Amino acid sequence: MFLSFNTTVIKYSTEKASWYFAPLPLDVAKNIKSLNKSKLGFGSVKVIAIINETQWQTSIFPDSKSSSYILPIKSEIRQKNNITENTTVNIAIEVFI
Repeated sequence: MFLSFNTTVIKYSTEKASWYFAPLPLDVAKNIKSLNKSKLGFGSVKVIAIINETQWQTSIFPDSKSSSYILPIKSEIRQKNNITENTTVNIAIEVFI
């Protein structure tokens, strides 16, 4: 299943590190949840993510606060695409369910 959406990158920080995530819109998350029979850890779902010309394999994770999923965006991807906190990005994902 291929999905494409726009979202705004958020930053989650602790004393030791910061992580950046792209929250999936609720309608996209609902679509994935309706088909997801995954038994992977934490309810994660394997995906290939694409931002601009950058593609990588990762997983999306359920986010109980938003009732959606979040896509982690590692430093290498953020740097290559000039992504910071509050950047709006277009993301395409291929979901493996």
